[in-house]
Amino acid sequence: VCLETYNINVDIVFIKYHDISDIVIIPDNITVIANGAFENNQYIKELIISDSVREISDNAFYGCENMISLKLGEN
Repeated sequence: VCLETYNINVDIVFIKYHDISDIVIIPDNITVIANGAFENNQYIKELIISDSVREISDNAFYGCENMISLKLGEN
């Protein structure tokens, strides 16, 4: 899986997804999903977000018209 991240203080921020997989699992070390991280991705059908994610920014999934399942962690 090709994803772009960066560290801000103690957060590991997921900033952009660059793959064509239809099922995506956000790794356990990610704490923030940035604005537009999956924007206009037409491949994703299912997204599984780990318990470590505590913030999802605005428009993170904007234009993901084929997404049919979003599973959130307990946080």
